[in-house]
Amino acid sequence: MARARGAADENVLKRLSHYTDEHGVETITELWATASAESLPGVLWRIYLLRSLIMASTEEVTALYDLGARRLSTADPIVTGLDTPAQVLEVQRLSERILRGVFHGDFHLALMQAAAFCSILAAGCLAHVDAIELTDPAAATRLTRQAGLLTDMVVVFRRGAVLWTQDALD
Repeated sequence: MARARGAADENVLKRLSHYTDEHGVETITELWATASAESLPGVLWRIYLLRSLIMASTEEVTALYDLGARRLSTADPIVTGLDTPAQVLEVQRLSERILRGVFHGDFHLALMQAAAFCSILAAGCLAHVDAIELTDPAAATRLTRQAGLLTDMVVVFRRGAVLWTQDALD
């Protein structure tokens, strides 16, 4: 991160942001998946994982985001900066902004934006579960698990933001 933050070259930021597009998230997983959630590698792994989710199923993620944004009465939609209803390209751009914030900007704010997005997405998953649990129990189970994982990521991103501001995210 220090090297990326010191680089004035836009291509460095683009390569870091698109690393998983070219090499797959598996490479990052091998390096960082076992890292503590309260460590820089653990937080970065989850950022890349979130971006991979967004890029792999942008339309579904966008629909779930919209459901969640309508369901929540928190400031999270304001923090993400997305309109409701969100557009597919806006959601993809959000994943880019979060990664750019990691490598070129305020890491604390990037983590808070990622946490807000995950919170809304988890709420959207649960809203959809309410609508389909009787007709498609398998999909409802998958979405319930996904909501749980996203909620875990919210906690990690918010804690990571606090640790970062305390200069304690190793």
